[in-house]
Amino acid sequence: MTILNSVINNNLYDVRVPLAGSINPSGIGDGHVRIFDTRFIANSTAGLSIAGAANDAVIAGNRFIGPKSLEILSGAKVASYCDNILTGGDNPTSALPQC
Repeated sequence: MTILNSVINNNLYDVRVPLAGSINPSGIGDGHVRIFDTRFIANSTAGLSIAGAANDAVIAGNRFIGPKSLEILSGAKVASYCDNILTGGDNPTSALPQC
């Protein structure tokens, strides 16, 4: 999934990628999320929640404004590059060179 130039406001989770099998009952398939130039505002749990070693996200140029920017669980990976603003929560698992 790709999210580009959006505003996502006032949700429990703004974007959530759960463990395999939670969405796909067969448990087959990986979750890949790419988020660019998007604003996450006033989420009550996490702007991006991602779980499971098969799932990953790439974030760039985003603003996560809320109590928890990232929630990274169970071996998931989040690569951050460019000018993300993260107000709290887990750190990305890797940082790519600046744009």
